[in-house]
Amino acid sequence: MTDTIALEVEIAGKAPSLELPDGVSCFMRAITVANERGYDAAALFAKAQPRMTLGSVPLSEVTRWLGIRLRDERTGVEVAFTLGARLVGVPDGRDAAVLRAHIANVENFFRYLSLLLGSLGEGSFLESETAGEGQWLRRLGQGGASLLEPMVRALSLDSGELVEIDQLIKRLEDPEGGAPYFIDKAQVENFAEIPLRNGRMRALADTAFQYGLDRALWIPPSRPSFGEPVPATKTLVFSDWSMVPDAIAALLSHEASRRMNMSLDLVGRTSRPIGVEEMMPMLCPSPTLAAWVDPLQLEQRHGRAGTYAELLVQVRQVLGERLNPACLSRLAERSDRLLPLTIEAELDRGVDWGRVGAIEHDAHDEHGAMARTIEAIKQALDSDDHHGDPDPRDIVDKLAEFALGSPATCALRALARLCPELQIDDPALVGAAIVVALGFRSLYNQPLYR
Repeated sequence: MTDTIALEVEIAGKAPSLELPDGVSCFMRAITVANERGYDAAALFAKAQPRMTLGSVPLSEVTRWLGIRLRDERTGVEVAFTLGARLVGVPDGRDAAVLRAHIANVENFFRYLSLLLGSLGEGSFLESETAGEGQWLRRLGQGGASLLEPMVRALSLDSGELVEIDQLIKRLEDPEGGAPYFIDKAQVENFAEIPLRNGRMRALADTAFQYGLDRALWIPPSRPSFGEPVPATKTLVFSDWSMVPDAIAALLSHEASRRMNMSLDLVGRTSRPIGVEEMMPMLCPSPTLAAWVDPLQLEQRHGRAGTYAELLVQVRQVLGERLNPACLSRLAERSDRLLPLTIEAELDRGVDWGRVGAIEHDAHDEHGAMARTIEAIKQALDSDDHHGDPDPRDIVDKLAEFALGSPATCALRALARLCPELQIDDPALVGAAIVVALGFRSLYNQPLYR
């Protein structure tokens, strides 16, 4: 909750009392207080009371400007004007609070810099006794050109504008000695909290993180295979400044990393990328698993699964109906990382890998990744990779997880729906599925997700 400051007004010095004529009323208010009518000031002017309370405002809205309204009740004539008073007992940090309130976004900050660079010798608006808020605010609202040329000119002329900019930055610091309103290198490297001081930025962060999206690899599906859909979507942000999208992405990514307890130590330990061979079950699409295990068909048969565990039970039942004990025993003799390949060979449904073309994509984190993946799959088919202690029950569980969670198999299933004229083991579909899976591998290799 924002602390507020009580405002009081009193007649200064030895000014004589003032009696208002009959039928004339005078109302007074601080211009930042939401009271259009104001307070009756007749008793104050007559010195019937020593001071008058004008309400309470946040520190950033403490101002010396008073709104005065005179009215002749008989004629209905009304005159309104502002009057500059002298501020007494202003709390520390008031100037900085005013600056922060008005320079609350990138646009206004740069416009204020433009004002400083274009006003030689005029001084700060906070020190002006005549300009008032309206003057500099009108100039602040005007669009500005690039700051490079005026800053270079100020540097070459040594005329003082850069000194005032330096003072501005210092005054934007927390007056109570807290964290500055600027980000330092240590905060970024140590994944420390960076306060989001702009209201719109805080609202954007709430939107981004309210459904656990900081732990999601991508936007949640509008129709998930189990459970209820997450009401999350993309958010478009428009700005006149090209730096804003990068700034928003950097701040939100930093906050997501911090929420996942990221540290320099973790970044160092996850710097080695995951190799193609290590992710074989994720990169090798299985046409058989893609065709047998379709979440849409499972929902028609068993009803919608409320949890992932319920969906796994449905998949195990399907696989148990398709694979006999002898087949499971033979599959258990091979390494589980080769299951997407061995199930195709066991059922004599192997993909013609010689016809699968290598497609290079900019999203892949290394050049030649797809060619290496296809070559690794071919070599795995001829390898003599045996399992140490086979257990057919474990094989069903692993096949179920590969059918539901392998990016390559999921992509193949989705692509087959989009291209029903092609067989699900068509080399074009298989190659496209590997491209998608390698894109996910690029995400897995980022420290943020490991």
